[in-house]
Amino acid sequence: VTDESVASAARDHLARTPLPPGITSWAVVPDTGTSDGATAVVTLRGTATLPMSGWVLESLGGSVTIIVTSRARAPLG
Repeated sequence: VTDESVASAARDHLARTPLPPGITSWAVVPDTGTSDGATAVVTLRGTATLPMSGWVLESLGGSVTIIVTSRARAPLG
């Protein structure tokens, strides 16, 4: 497991996955990779539109940024 293999796999997966309803963009964040060579850490940043109207939506700029991180480790051998 390398930084590049984790980031590449995450980018490839996003490229072939349709955006869910309400999500206008998503991308793999540059710190995606591995810290120990065995655990894959993937961080995504996305933009979601809010299904609201009126002053609440306007005060939030019409969308929100969502950042999620997931870790995966598989025992080898």
